[in-house]
Amino acid sequence: MAAADNRKVARQFFEDVFTKGAIETVDEIFADDYVGHSSANLRRPIKGPAGIKRFVQMYRQAFPDIEFKFEDILTQGDKVAVRWTTVGTHKAALFGIPPTGKRMTVTGIGIAQIAGGRIGVSFSEVDMLSLVTQLGVGPKLR
Repeated sequence: MAAADNRKVARQFFEDVFTKGAIETVDEIFADDYVGHSSANLRRPIKGPAGIKRFVQMYRQAFPDIEFKFEDILTQGDKVAVRWTTVGTHKAALFGIPPTGKRMTVTGIGIAQIAGGRIGVSFSEVDMLSLVTQLGVGPKLR
């Protein structure tokens, strides 16, 4: 796939699925055997379209006004790397943390391998320490 096509798939995930809630788009852009490794999923790898749907819905429920802003998007071959900033207001429980009503701003970086317009595997690191600190349940940082 061309670099522009891989960028489009990445944008569809962050803008359409995560920000706008177009969860049906997951079936179009994720491979049936998708595996996602993310520090934002504290449990285990995310598997298949059903797994990514549960993951997105969990975060959209906790942060219903969640938005992503791309800081950088790079492509090479069948891979796309994205550095983003996300913002949202904590309105429902997340990983046992009751809603705080606090606004968060968190950064992350992800790399996805895309074949035939579908994400097959992804790796992402999200600043979860910053998230829990902003919600008031993490350590006090200077």
